[in-house]
Amino acid sequence: MRLPVIWGEVFLLTHPDHVERVLVSNNANYWKGRLFRRADFLFGDGLVLNDGESWHRQRRIMQPGFHADRIVGRIVADRTEPRDDVLELLVAAASDGAMSPRLLRDEIITLLFGGYEATAHTLAWTWYELDRHPDVADRVRADTDGSFTRCVVDEVLRLYPPFWEVLRSSYEEDRFGDHVLPAGASVLLVPWMTHRRPELWDDPERFDPQRWRNGPPTHRHAYYPFAAGQRMCIGGRSHGSSSSSSYAGSARSSARDWRRVTRYGSGPRARCGPGTGSR
Repeated sequence: MRLPVIWGEVFLLTHPDHVERVLVSNNANYWKGRLFRRADFLFGDGLVLNDGESWHRQRRIMQPGFHADRIVGRIVADRTEPRDDVLELLVAAASDGAMSPRLLRDEIITLLFGGYEATAHTLAWTWYELDRHPDVADRVRADTDGSFTRCVVDEVLRLYPPFWEVLRSSYEEDRFGDHVLPAGASVLLVPWMTHRRPELWDDPERFDPQRWRNGPPTHRHAYYPFAAGQRMCIGGRSHGSSSSSSYAGSARSSARDWRRVTRYGSGPRARCGPGTGSR
């Protein structure tokens, strides 16, 4: 779908085949794009905005840290002892000259805004759905092995992906079936929309953790809350292990009192506005 905008046009792609082509099978033809450059005053050359060999080098430095239990967001000066986390890898890289002090700052800002916001976003919507579905909250509290809670978190990420948009620009012309995407085009992928396509999901607007009992959807890219391919969110790769355990543990412990607190307030309202996540 071609969307007219002030500066030209944006091509909206929501079919999982098209998502796969942009992010995986033909990803070399796409870069972060002009729209992302609006945020470089904040993130600088951090992993979110960087491209090319510089991005590959930073990704190799940081990737091992995402197998640890959590990301430490302390200020570097407060680090008093070595730890096995991504911050330690960044500090070590800066000490060895592989990363400048400015780039170290950029990556820490990227972690703070990207990682912690995504986690808080997912937990907030999890608690909201547990409040709306007391029977599900009861099952979460009784879920000793975490398997059902895992389904709850996957369903929350389907309905409320932490990064609702993925922006790219094309280097060269590309083809999607009978449609031609011109060179230099701005591309908008929207997980929020793909996750709600009725041909991919039964009753897509309904919160239904049970749908995950049979595993992920048939099409690999019908579900991509953390993007996909080599530019998939670096923290999203641990989604199936340590991060999911953190979500599940927090959801179970918080479900105990959440219903009692939220009955006194009104439900959240969705709004559109500038930002990196859905509100």
